[in-house]
Amino acid sequence: MIDQVTGSALTNSGVEIKRTEKGMAGSFDGVSDYITATNFDIGTNPTTFVFFAKNIGSGLRCLIGSRLGGSGFSITLDNSANTFWYWNYAVGRGVSASVPASKIDKEYHMFTFIRGGITGNKLYIDDIDLTLGSNNENLEDVSQGIPPSIGRDPLSGRYFEGNIQNIHVFDGLISYEEIIKLYQGFLHTFPQAETKYQAPAQKPTSLNEDGLVAAYNMVPSPGGVLSDVSNNGNNGTINGAISTLEGMSFDGVDDYVSTSFSETLSTWSISCRFKPKTISSNSYIVDARESTSNRMLFLFTGSQLEVGHYLSAKYTDLYDINEGEYYNITIIYDGTNIINYLNGIASTPIPVSIASFTPTSLFFGANTSGINNSNIECVDSRIFNKAISEQEAKDYHNQFANQVYYRNTFKHEPTA
Repeated sequence: MIDQVTGSALTNSGVEIKRTEKGMAGSFDGVSDYITATNFDIGTNPTTFVFFAKNIGSGLRCLIGSRLGGSGFSITLDNSANTFWYWNYAVGRGVSASVPASKIDKEYHMFTFIRGGITGNKLYIDDIDLTLGSNNENLEDVSQGIPPSIGRDPLSGRYFEGNIQNIHVFDGLISYEEIIKLYQGFLHTFPQAETKYQAPAQKPTSLNEDGLVAAYNMVPSPGGVLSDVSNNGNNGTINGAISTLEGMSFDGVDDYVSTSFSETLSTWSISCRFKPKTISSNSYIVDARESTSNRMLFLFTGSQLEVGHYLSAKYTDLYDINEGEYYNITIIYDGTNIINYLNGIASTPIPVSIASFTPTSLFFGANTSGINNSNIECVDSRIFNKAISEQEAKDYHNQFANQVYYRNTFKHEPTA
């Protein structure tokens, strides 16, 4: 709950503590509710603020503010202008960034401000690093002798309307990796007292396997980059897709990841683990193509999943799959046959002769034009310049399937 400001005592002025879809939260009415945090002074220190909040108000709404006359600071959302603000009133300047329209939706988001000086100031919403405006605040002293208010600007009001589920204030700067961990934890805060769920696989940060030419663990890096953890430099650019506990979510409208992948393959294997949230015909999960007449097929056709290769004709298999379930797909070309594996089970080999395959682009969540988008959650993907063995294809599936379930108990109850 709202108790993470270490060493600070909180005084509640009208905020209702209630259970929400993200656990216990403070519900602010947008009129007069706020919480005061005493014994809290950031001065000139580098500081990181993280808020888990749902803003349903319009206009300027203050997450936290501390003002006395012309001194103090505030962190404010402006839904009307799609703007996220940090302002230092003592010097009359601050940091602002435009917020994507998709994040102005009156739903829960994670708002992060890293106050590190002109070269270190950062604003984030969820896992997105926002572009700062030109007016960038240095580490001038914002002390003014009065405790900050959560949910209002003490001088001008701007009362927050909505829920604030949690606040973290760090004495110092946190890394993008730490932001991702906080965000993934926030995504999976459950309202139930006890919830059973599947433990995610450990995400590798570096892979060095025989024949591996690209690997994506679907964990974003700073600047909206999807790193190739095979260390071959086939990195991707994230366009709208967001982090989940298991990987990355694509909305089926305009989300996708484009990569710089370009390899000449005579034999190959392409694997991907994913979950269809909804199935829409002609929407692509993965698209790698040299040309329209030489490309991999990994898409929904009608209500089925179609995988394989297109070489002026289709060499594919069709599978009946269900929305909301995870699947592991591996497409292998051994120089003679296409062999597809669904959840570790091989299809009948499909004879075909492919002289070479040199994809000039590789996309996740859409085709290589960024359209025909799929509504999926993608866990990871690996590409080899060889035909992996039957056992390796099965091991890829079993690595994900043989995970234990565990019980996690949350105790987000209000305290006196």
